[in-house]
Amino acid sequence: MQSYSVITEPSSEPITLAEAKLNLRVTNSLEDALITSLIIAARKWVEGFTWRPLMTQTLQANFDKQDIQTKDISLNKFPIQSITSIKYIDANGTEQTISSSTYEVDLISPVCRIRLSEVPTMKDSLNAFKIRFVAGYTSSSNVPANYKQAMYLIITSLYDNRNQVSTQNAIELPFGVYTLLDIDHNRYNRTISI
Repeated sequence: MQSYSVITEPSSEPITLAEAKLNLRVTNSLEDALITSLIIAARKWVEGFTWRPLMTQTLQANFDKQDIQTKDISLNKFPIQSITSIKYIDANGTEQTISSSTYEVDLISPVCRIRLSEVPTMKDSLNAFKIRFVAGYTSSSNVPANYKQAMYLIITSLYDNRNQVSTQNAIELPFGVYTLLDIDHNRYNRTISI
């Protein structure tokens, strides 16, 4: 089974504290820590929904041995800036690094494709194959506007409903969040039948 883990979190966010405060109409600094945490939470929510890292971060895709049966591997994250390393556990249980000269990478397509020159002989174990890569938009100005607008809606909803303690009165995210995120989500992550 393929899984992803964050190795290095982004050093900046798609929305600055000043931008979030302006959107919330907050003029003092008493709640800066809260608003900063809401920005991070909103980014993570958008990333989880869209499978797109919004800002530059280092991720790792982990595969079990049975997931790597062919030379072609796909990473369902976009945009991917670079592949840092590809490693696997060999039959003796030793971690090996695959030379970058022995695989091809397609960083242009919405689904990153990697073609190995050959499938390595691996130990039959969980997480036997790992791809570490850098992904995300290189600056907040490159993050699509619909993702930022969805973040503003999430931040506002969380800020306005921060004292919610009962699941009976649960406030759901505004419908507009899903609409804004589905604009690109359908195009890149789903097969649409016509």
